[in-house]
Amino acid sequence: MPTMSMLKDRKFVSLVRMTVAESVQQVLADPDFGLEIKDSFKKRLLKYKSQKSKKFTSLAEIKKRYLLN
Repeated sequence: MPTMSMLKDRKFVSLVRMTVAESVQQVLADPDFGLEIKDSFKKRLLKYKSQKSKKFTSLAEIKKRYLLN
């Protein structure tokens, strides 16, 4: 006959398995799967990529500026 400790362990293992399975499904689910990238979008990406002079703001700088501590 299973003890209370064993039943709690089984419930915990079951909960962990379910949580991991849900997490993996969320990561692997891609709503854009099978869609093609339009030529116009490819051109915009290439144009953006070639513009190296643009200044980017790091995440650390954004946090420093906008997050209240």
